Amino acid sequence: PGSKTSHIATNFLMQDIGQRQGIGQGGASEQQGELVKGGGLVACERNHVKLSKLIDLCKTLGVPTVQCLRADSTTIGMPHARVPGLPYPAGYFDRVLLDPPCSALGLRPRLCQTATSSSLAQAVAYQRLFLHVAVSMLRVGGVLVYSTCTIAPSENEGMVCWALRRFPCLKLVDATPRLGGHGRRGQGLSDEQCALVQRFEPTDDDA
Repeated sequence: PGSKTSHIATNFLMQDIGQRQGIGQGGASEQQGELVKGGGLVACERNHVKLSKLIDLCKTLGVPTVQCLRADSTTIGMPHARVPGLPYPAGYFDRVLLDPPCSALGLRPRLCQTATSSSLAQAVAYQRLFLHVAVSMLRVGGVLVYSTCTIAPSENEGMVCWALRRFPCLKLVDATPRLGGHGRRGQGLSDEQCALVQRFEPTDDDA
């Protein structure tokens, strides 16, 4: 599901291009860059190897609008974040695509899965750090897209529920195109909210 969700997230995020865009961990930067015209895109990646690959890919695609920075997305905007060109002021970005590290339970093929309840809990705690920064960097009325490549409810519907409760300024809106199913119940979201979440899981057609 990973590639499909990144395309959908990017398309929804770029409905109003020509603005200042932010992205968390590498991810769909090159896709966004191809869509941004007259605006700016900041891509942050802590891993220097991944960052180098991202820079090379943007050059290959001829995407000059992407500013690739080696930075920890959990500390951007914090006073102690000493990175050239950072920190950006709070409320700087019109759009933020948060594609945080996750348990990757949605990636296939996986012949062996080593995820445990403890590792899932650690992933959730780590993702919340990214959300704190993402919300702080978003302008009032901006758009935050949260996308993962895992099917774990605690990292998806559970994270959305936590974010809505933790940040009253956030609200769910319908994302188009609508290609995924509704979110799962049991993670604190109402039926109406579950209908606004898109979930992608393996189906018989994918087998």
